[in-house]
Amino acid sequence: MVVITLTAALCSYYVWHWWRADSMGNRDGKAAFPWMPIGVVLLVGAVADTPERRVRTMERDTSVAMSRLLGQPVTYECGNLWSLFFDRHGHMARGYVMWTEQGPDTVAQLRRDSCQGLAEFFKHRQKGLPDNPRPMVEALHVVSHEARHLAGEHREDKAECQAVQRNFEVAEALGASREVARSIALFYWQEQYPHQSQTYFSPECKAGGALDEKINTAPWRL
Repeated sequence: MVVITLTAALCSYYVWHWWRADSMGNRDGKAAFPWMPIGVVLLVGAVADTPERRVRTMERDTSVAMSRLLGQPVTYECGNLWSLFFDRHGHMARGYVMWTEQGPDTVAQLRRDSCQGLAEFFKHRQKGLPDNPRPMVEALHVVSHEARHLAGEHREDKAECQAVQRNFEVAEALGASREVARSIALFYWQEQYPHQSQTYFSPECKAGGALDEKINTAPWRL
């Protein structure tokens, strides 16, 4: 956005420089410098760039924290409004990791609504769950779920259960207090996981089930 704004301002300057004319149409006239339009371009660019910088910061912080947690370099990227309509990979999930014959990519793509929920998480991570915690909880879980794909798990039901058992530690890794991390893990387990489709849900994702990894961060042990 900064590059686009500066380019637009520079183009405005050159248009004025090469096409300035006096009232008789002479090109070498002394037309006033277009301070106002260039100022408007720069102001709009600065205002628009503020939320973009916040998203880039959130992407960076999430990528750094998850790389540390997974013990391997990974990147989380946020989609924008256009990605809802022009998805070159044809996936409409809230997040996804591309796979090749060599295995998973190192980049997790997050849909725009997931990133909006993640922004809510960063806002409330030390304060407690908001009145409507669902978008924030689901976004945090998407980060956790995609981390399982980045780690090499391809099956959705296994990745989902692994993520369920790690939502607490993922929330903490991203800066949540223990109380908030616990609330997120329990909310997803109690309110959202039971309503997942067959692709993601497994009856073995429970205490003592075949997918129970016996880790202390599982919601049934919190």
